[in-house]
Amino acid sequence: MVGASRDILKKAIDHIKGGVKIADIGRLMEAEAKKRGFKVIKNLGGHGIGRSLHEAPDELMNYRNRFDGRRFKKNSVVAIETFISTSSSIAVD
Repeated sequence: MVGASRDILKKAIDHIKGGVKIADIGRLMEAEAKKRGFKVIKNLGGHGIGRSLHEAPDELMNYRNRFDGRRFKKNSVVAIETFISTSSSIAVD
């Protein structure tokens, strides 16, 4: 799973640039996970990073949210987190 997660992460990072829709990166990550036989965790996501750990944009999900029209801003710093699983699509504590 580590190799798959790393490959998905690299592909996502390679596609992020100013103006790209956040939801399109989520779609890419979900499609890549499915190709490899994994599911994405739908209640966990990445986030922006700046002077504090969690900043805008928040909820950088690993799937396409068709209602999310936000776009990445040029020179922003984000944490893309590939939350994938072999069986569940929800993380519980």
